[in-house]
Amino acid sequence: MSLVVLNKMSRKTPSQGSNSEWKKKALADPDLGEKDVDLLLYGPKSFAQALRLNVLWIRYRGGS
Repeated sequence: MSLVVLNKMSRKTPSQGSNSEWKKKALADPDLGEKDVDLLLYGPKSFAQALRLNVLWIRYRGGS
């Protein structure tokens, strides 16, 4: 995980209160784009971002 991502993870934001395993998995992915990192850390600000967050959840949630 890059230093930038670790630094962002140390900030307290409302979105991080529900930080679950799938988000940690996603943030550990070196191929994750900067916009997706910001989305995971700060939450969606629009309907389009909420849809993208759902796509990330499906991709990184693991089994089941």
